[in-house]
Amino acid sequence: DLARTHAVDRRQCLEMLTAHVTRNLITVDAPNRPGVPARLPGVHGATLGCTLPLSRVYVQTRGIAQGSCVSALLCSMHYADLDRVHLARFSGNSATSRADGADTDGPGTVGDANSVQGVIRLVDDSLFASTAPSECADFLKTMHGGFPEYGCEANLDKSRCSMTPGLRDKLRGAVSEAGFEEHSTGQVFFSWCGLLVGAQGPLVQKDYNACARRSVIGDLRFDCARATGTVLAAKLRQTIHVRCHPIFVDPCLADERTALLNVYQGGTFAALRLVALSRHLPHVNERFVAELVRRTVAFSAGLLARKRAQGDAGLHARLQLLTRWLGLTAFSRILQRRQPSMRRVIAELDASLRAPGMLRVFRAEGALLRAASDDALSSAKGLRQALAR
Repeated sequence: DLARTHAVDRRQCLEMLTAHVTRNLITVDAPNRPGVPARLPGVHGATLGCTLPLSRVYVQTRGIAQGSCVSALLCSMHYADLDRVHLARFSGNSATSRADGADTDGPGTVGDANSVQGVIRLVDDSLFASTAPSECADFLKTMHGGFPEYGCEANLDKSRCSMTPGLRDKLRGAVSEAGFEEHSTGQVFFSWCGLLVGAQGPLVQKDYNACARRSVIGDLRFDCARATGTVLAAKLRQTIHVRCHPIFVDPCLADERTALLNVYQGGTFAALRLVALSRHLPHVNERFVAELVRRTVAFSAGLLARKRAQGDAGLHARLQLLTRWLGLTAFSRILQRRQPSMRRVIAELDASLRAPGMLRVFRAEGALLRAASDDALSSAKGLRQALAR
């Protein structure tokens, strides 16, 4: 796979890790003054040989260096132990967790005995879901009470809760209410770690609100001076692959409409990215772009159909057609609004949408396709704002 590797022994690895965590240097801006060579032996990286005012150089004594390549791993290991010791009772069936002798710091009630609940965590961001309001209130109380032996506690200002009437009565304004209602479905979503999670059921969507705050190519490493068609194709494929991740199309986490909506919104984002990238290129070959769009749409259709069809050939073919229609529609809409000069590409997309197979699937599944390609949804607000820029 062309990867380059090198070996280090255990002692060297531990020494490097110790230096990385305990001897990190921080420089702080200070008024210019004559400097002296700052040579601090044993500091992570190497002996510092540059000339800096000594008053600007500090050794970090608490926490892990921000941006460190091992900070996420060490943080996850630290909190994993906390999860096992203090939060195990919040996972699984409430009655089973307590019967197993798990730590029970908070009060339980008879009404919570059959609640279904669970905790998941991404580095230091935790998400708790439960069918019992009292369990949610107990979890918040436990997290905000802190864990002195681990040196941490949940930040009350950053805590958010999707409220139900029962939970609102228990918390009485102690935690900020979060989430928005998708009026077309009545579903309430709230944002967590780049996801939109349904409060009433297992519905997961991609959160595109970040599109309103930064460029659609802001997170791409793309050298326009050396860009080639192959690079552009790889970037679009990567975009679709991330936004058609199994979590967005899994039957256990998204119903059919939501899965199709995720693919359509992923196609819309990929089309916005295609337009932004093409504007940095000295020349755009429309025949190549049209073929690239067709391959991208086919790739997204394959990802969804394989995950949801589960070997059912009829369902696989149906999902392929639905996803292909949504992908072609997403690219056609964006190119017509943002890059009308690509007349050949737009014409080929429109011709594909008028093909007999696409017309048949729209006549048979029109209501589902219109719902999945609705650009006015609240969850598409970030995409609309990115389109307006």
